[in-house]
This record gives sequence, structure tokens and C-alpha cells, in this order.
Amino acid sequence: MQNHIPQVWQVSRAAPVPLYKQLADKIKWSIHLGNVQNGWKLPSVRALAKELDVSVDTVRAAYKILEDSGLAVSRPHHGTEVIVPSDTNGLLADVCKAEEDAFSNIINRCFDKGMEKDQIESLFARVLDQELQSQSEARILFVECNEEDSRRFREQLSSILDVRVDIAMVDDLDNLCKLQSEMNQRYKAIVTTFFHYSTVMLRAQSLKLPVYGVVTEMSGEALQNIRRFKSGQKVGVIIRPSHSLDYLMGLITNVRDDLDIRCALLGNRETLDDVISWADVFIVSRPCEREVLIRRQDAEILYFCDSINAQSIGILRENLNYLLVE
Repeated sequence: MQNHIPQVWQVSRAAPVPLYKQLADKIKWSIHLGNVQNGWKLPSVRALAKELDVSVDTVRAAYKILEDSGLAVSRPHHGTEVIVPSDTNGLLADVCKAEEDAFSNIINRCFDKGMEKDQIESLFARVLDQELQSQSEARILFVECNEEDSRRFREQLSSILDVRVDIAMVDDLDNLCKLQSEMNQRYKAIVTTFFHYSTVMLRAQSLKLPVYGVVTEMSGEALQNIRRFKSGQKVGVIIRPSHSLDYLMGLITNVRDDLDIRCALLGNRETLDDVISWADVFIVSRPCEREVLIRRQDAEILYFCDSINAQSIGILRENLNYLLVE
């Protein structure tokens, strides 16, 4: 493959990633795949620039990234040669064996469907371009304690804010914060609900990222259901100890103050059993839903905090806009 220019090194001017960064990433990928091996001479700057229809400065910048990454060395009158780290063994340098097997399975499925080698290479190049574009997008990390809530809040934020929203669980934040450099480069900010704001602030203090809290509220549908309750309706409220009982109770009593309400905290088994057997209808935070359904499969359940309120989103948008123009 000496001096051969793979088709997968083609760059796209439509992508927001700088051309030199696209080229450097694609050459790195070829190295890690083992398609470009130790000691092989890369195409000359002018030859590669001509082949890819880019400037020589673009190629020089890409080669400089490879040198800074320890993957290449340039010598006067000798060109640029690849240096593969001694512990590199094909794709295993950056990904685990399971991921290599996953790639193999995908490639075999492509062959089974009758695809040719160049079609598969083109497919992988297109997917890589899409991922590079995705990686270049402004991102925030939304941290919550429940996956279902996290996905719902992510969808809400993604539909309103011009950023990509990733999600993480509160319990995973300590491990994520160990990757300080990667986290600081990838994200513009961390966002969480005010229920977890103090915990997230404490755990993320090693990062150079602002942490924003948002206020959650009951959906219009849930509020409408509460309005239709009959006077004296027996309502069981079940929440996690970390959630604010006064705040959540206020959400209900602001709508109806004539309901018969009993409360239980997740983990208090005796009180929990009593409330679940007593109530006609339940208003819970989503992590507590399972406890009700185990005992009352036909229970009517409404949920606290189904959405982020508009004012919080407006404030968050202003803060993010400020960060994005810095």
C-alpha cells in the first residue's frame, strides 16, 4: 500500500469538521485498522493535496496532527513515515476485541447481501463522516437518576436547543469525571434537575464545566387528571428520599386541596406497603413506579416531573448561547 491513497481518505467540505482534522482522523483510522503499517511512507504533501483536491496546507496540518499524536515522523528529503506504537495490534490499539468482532459481523452481513469491497469501504467512510460531524457538534451532558426520565428530558431539550444532548446516570458521574480531558473537550456544560443539582455539582467539581439546574414540572395531561379526581380521593404519593416532598406535594395541592393524600418514601417498606394497599390512585416519581406495579398491577399511576418548564429552558438557552460564542 506504499504511497497508495485510499478512497476512504476523501474529505467533505460540507462537514463542519475542518478538512485537515477530517484527513488526520481518517489516516489515524487506517493506521489503527492495520491498513497502514509501521514504517510505511505516506504520500507526499503535494501528491495527496492534488488527489484529494485540497490545499497543501491542509495536508501539512493533518500530518502535523499525526506527528503530535506520535503516529508519524517527517524527515527532510525522506517524507513522512508512519510510526505504529509497539503495543498496537490492528484495531486492538483503540478498541476491544468485542468491538472488532462486531465490525467483522457487520462486514460479513454486507458480503452476504452481495456488497462489493469498495461498497463496504464507502459505507464505512460515510458512517465515519457522519460520526465526525456528530463529534463536532456542541454537546451538553444531561444527568439524571432514571433512564426513562433522562431519555424524555433529552428529547425535550434536543427539540428546543441547538445542541446535542447526551445522557448519564448520577451513579456513573464519578467514573466519567475521571476522564477529565475528554469530558472538558466534548461537553460545553452539564445539566441536571434541581433534585440532583447539589450532588452533581459536588461530583463534577474536578471538571472545568458549568453545571446548570433546571426545574421540572408535571405535564398538562397529569394536571388535568388530578383536576378530575373526586373530592376526598385517596391518593398515594411515593418518591425517592432524595426528592423534595414539600415541593412535589405543592404541585398537587396547588391544583386540588381537597384530596386525601398519604406519602411514602422508597425504602421505607412498612409505610410503602400501607400506602400502596390503601390508595385508589398514585402519583409517583418514575423510579418508584415498579414498587407500585409489583403490588398493584392494575394501579392508576400519574407521574411527577414529566417535563422541564419553559422558563428553565429559556434560561438554559441563554447560558448556552453565551458559552457557544466564547
